[in-house]
Amino acid sequence: MATQVIQPFRVAGPYTLSIPVRGGTAPVSETWKRGALLARSSGRLIEAGADPTLIVGVAIHDVTVTVAGDEVKYVPAHLGVEFEGSLMGAAAANYTLVQTDMYLTYGVAADATTGYLSIDQCDTSANLVVITGFVDPVGDINARVRFIFLQAGTLAGIAL
Repeated sequence: MATQVIQPFRVAGPYTLSIPVRGGTAPVSETWKRGALLARSSGRLIEAGADPTLIVGVAIHDVTVTVAGDEVKYVPAHLGVEFEGSLMGAAAANYTLVQTDMYLTYGVAADATTGYLSIDQCDTSANLVVITGFVDPVGDINARVRFIFLQAGTLAGIAL
C-alpha cells in the first residue's frame, strides 16, 4: 500500500463530537503538505524537521504562505486526539504489520518520493507516537494504523 497522509481519526472520550481544529500563523515562504507535523518558532508555526522534539499539531491542508499573518489550520497533538498513518520500515521500505506492533512507540519519517510522513518502524530512538489500533489487518504491508502522540513530545505535554 502506498504511503498515505497522516490525518486525524477521532477524538477519544464519550462527550466529544468533533476533531478540534486550531489556527495559527506561519512565516512568509513557509511551505508544507497536508499531514505535516508542525512545531513552534517565534510565535509562529513551522514544519517540524527530522526527529522533532516538540510538536504543536498536524497540518490539515497544503500550505504556501505568501502574506504575513495568513491563518493556517491544524489539529492539535493533544492526548485525546487519535490519528491515522502508514507504518513503514526504514527509508519508507516495505514493512509487514505484526500484532506485537500494538502499543509500541516509534518515530516518524518522510517518504522520499511523496514527502508525506509515515510512522517509522525502525526508529525506536526518537519515539514520538504510540500505536493504539490497526486500520488494516495484521500481515498487511505498510498498513494504516491509529496512533497518539506521546505527550512529552508535544506542546500539550510541557510543564508551564
